[in-house]
Amino acid sequence: MIPTVPPPAPPAGRFGDVPTADRIAAAREVADATRRGVAALSAVLRPACCLFFDRDEYGQLGLAYRLDAPDRGQPTIAPLAIAEQIQGWWLATVQASGPPRAARPVELPGEPRSFVIPLVAGETLHGIVVLQGCLRPLDPEAERELIALATTLSLTLHTLALRGQLAKAVLPEQVEEAITQERRRIAREIHDGVAQNLAYLNLKTELLDRLVERNPAAAREQAGVVRQLLQTAMTDLRRCIGDLRRPASGHGPAITAQLRTLASSLQEMPKLELALQQVSGARLAPEVESTVIGIVREALQNIRFQKLGARDRTQAAVYVIARGLLPKPD
Repeated sequence: MIPTVPPPAPPAGRFGDVPTADRIAAAREVADATRRGVAALSAVLRPACCLFFDRDEYGQLGLAYRLDAPDRGQPTIAPLAIAEQIQGWWLATVQASGPPRAARPVELPGEPRSFVIPLVAGETLHGIVVLQGCLRPLDPEAERELIALATTLSLTLHTLALRGQLAKAVLPEQVEEAITQERRRIAREIHDGVAQNLAYLNLKTELLDRLVERNPAAAREQAGVVRQLLQTAMTDLRRCIGDLRRPASGHGPAITAQLRTLASSLQEMPKLELALQQVSGARLAPEVESTVIGIVREALQNIRFQKLGARDRTQAAVYVIARGLLPKPD
């Protein structure tokens, strides 16, 4: 008969199936991280009761989770009294030496074998753990275990808090829509600026080929136009690249400022008089402003191309009329 061998007992200071630091870090919810962390910390010092206090938006402590030892009596001090005591301890600690930088256990004043562990990550306090009536003393080995587990719990709560803030700030579909809108804007910028310049430049080079032998004087004139078109295309391309490199501020210039920028790009052309009448500070919906600017840009490009190819005086006008913002032209 083969003798039965009893299963090995759990290590001293540990209960069966105690969460490890890896399991704490793997938690995807604050409640799961809290339960696992409290269980792991309680297994080290074997307290009669382990309390987890979190902080509300006003900085006040509130009991969020409690774990009692099944074979121990209840502590005589109620959680509310403990909360008031550690609130005073925390304020005194911060005023004396600043907030703690590590999740290190500290003996609760006036309560033997009771310890406080602030769960700090950087300068953020995510909660406070109180171990009441511990059976195991806080020796160096136990302190190292507590610091490792509490640090893991602190960083996990910090990560979950950041994920929650990010999820509230930006939804995945909002990110996708923003990317799509930006792609459309870039495509519109290139089409209305560089692409039209290059298309018109292509026509001018074909004309230049036909004039080289037949009319050298006209060919030289068209060569000057081509050079000017190349300079304009390079300027527009540099401006487009500069806009893409510039960090987004979240609040772009008003439509009147954008119209002034477009007008200034034409004022550099010789023999071209340009007058801009506007109402400063007018704002439209962002998508409306983007559409209006695109239309005006294409209209001004057409005026520029017409002027470059015209021998006589060219007159053209572009009106942007928004009811209640700009007066109608006569």
